[in-house]
Amino acid sequence: MGSKIDEESDISDSEMNEYKEVTYKLLKFRTHKVRAPNGKFRCPFCGDKEQAFQYTLLLQHAIRVAEGSEDSAKQRANHFAMATYLVTDLADEAEPPPASPPPPEAESGGGFQNAMNSAQECYQRLVEKLKEKEDELQEKENELSCVILKELKSNDELQEARKALIQGLKDMPSESSVVIGVKKMGELDLKTFIKACRKRYSSLHVDAKAAQLCSSWQEKLKNPEWHPFRVQDLKGSSKVS
Repeated sequence: MGSKIDEESDISDSEMNEYKEVTYKLLKFRTHKVRAPNGKFRCPFCGDKEQAFQYTLLLQHAIRVAEGSEDSAKQRANHFAMATYLVTDLADEAEPPPASPPPPEAESGGGFQNAMNSAQECYQRLVEKLKEKEDELQEKENELSCVILKELKSNDELQEARKALIQGLKDMPSESSVVIGVKKMGELDLKTFIKACRKRYSSLHVDAKAAQLCSSWQEKLKNPEWHPFRVQDLKGSSKVS
């Protein structure tokens, strides 16, 4: 029912309540008019200028759109505001049932009253549904706040540790021979293999052999049952080889 502009500039479900309040005020100020020139009621949000609703039918229309899921969130908020406006501000303008109707039409007044009761019940369900959505949104906002607070606390702790580390490095004597490096856990140092290979191989083959051994050991380290050293029992004494 909404226009193309409404669909392109739609609001989120979380913004519906705020948008509904704005629309309700515009209805009260008569910026959006629900009274047609012929005295009937009209929906200012559905575009058909030739509308001629009775009060009850317009209220049912407003509730049906507000409760539906086919229209945009903006259209649902508009119609919810209109239902609120009709119930709280224009209830005294509802068409009364015919006075002293003839017997065949006696059910007409009852039908009108039933329609009013049905509309009121639908409106109450709509209010309850909106309240549930507001409670769910509040709960999610509270959860998000807790997560943000935890993140801020963790970040503060990290910043304090960073400041302490920087201060500790500044306090180290400038003539200190301490070298601070970074090494990946479980990664072998190729330089160690090169030094060992220099003792056993010619200089032409040192680099290649060291790389081969380093790669081989790196793969074997992934096996938790592999041990680089063996313990031999030699005449009652243990020897590591």
